[in-house]
Amino acid sequence: MSDEQDPSASSAGRRWRRRLLTVGAAALLLAVMAPYLFSWGPCRKLILSALPTRIRGTISAERAAVGWFSPPVLEEFAIRTESGEPVIAIESVELEQPLWRLVSHPSDLGRVKAE
Repeated sequence: MSDEQDPSASSAGRRWRRRLLTVGAAALLLAVMAPYLFSWGPCRKLILSALPTRIRGTISAERAAVGWFSPPVLEEFAIRTESGEPVIAIESVELEQPLWRLVSHPSDLGRVKAE
């Protein structure tokens, strides 16, 4: 009888493996989708408002094109004071490095092109 496995222990192990696989798959999907979520209006606004800066005001971008293998582009980028007056208004900001490189080397932005 000691050679037999407890069936409840076996099914509990399978449940934990299934849960772990589900969480891992969800994390991978979120990592893959992160740039596209940033490009979406509500998420973009939330992320830009949460950036740690010393600016007393708001940072905004009307459109964003972000992908893991292409350089990020922010269009109609603006920094405004707390009262809403524009400090900086730039039609387009494009970084030279693709997103995967910015994540792995955050201090290396490459050239920043502002128009």
